[in-house]
Amino acid sequence: MKTVKNTEDLKQILMQARASGEPVTFASYDFSAVSLRGLNFNGVVFTRCEFSGVNASGCDFSCATFKACEMSDADFTGCNFSGATLKECMMFGTKMMGVDFTGAKAKGCDLIRANLREAKLIDAKFRDVNFNQSNLTRIEVSHKTRFDRSDFKDATISGVSEDHRAFDDVLTLYGVTFEE
Repeated sequence: MKTVKNTEDLKQILMQARASGEPVTFASYDFSAVSLRGLNFNGVVFTRCEFSGVNASGCDFSCATFKACEMSDADFTGCNFSGATLKECMMFGTKMMGVDFTGAKAKGCDLIRANLREAKLIDAKFRDVNFNQSNLTRIEVSHKTRFDRSDFKDATISGVSEDHRAFDDVLTLYGVTFEE
């Protein structure tokens, strides 16, 4: 695994990759030692990357792709994940308050004990995602938001906006706390 040692090195890598006109791809990179706060990762592809414990608050991950990434205990507060794709990512205890997942897709991810308070999940598609013990307070959903075969055991869901049909095809809602 390649380790990114500081934010300036990362900014340089991003700038050079974008200048080449080629898609920006990080495979097997460890970002856990640097602050990613506020950086632009629009359209970047991350494969088997390590984000554990990283501060990535306020980043733009719109249209980015995450495949088999470790993102546990990271802070993604206020990030833009609109149009992003997440596959088989581990996100235990991840802070995701106020994130924008509009039009995003997630499949086979574990968001156990994640804090998605006030997340915007408009038109997002979640399939086989584990939200066990997660906080989904005041999330925003639409009639196109889907949680197909997802698990919400012991999650807290309250103040959900718009359309509750988003939860029609979930795997389990056992122990979920629904609050006004």
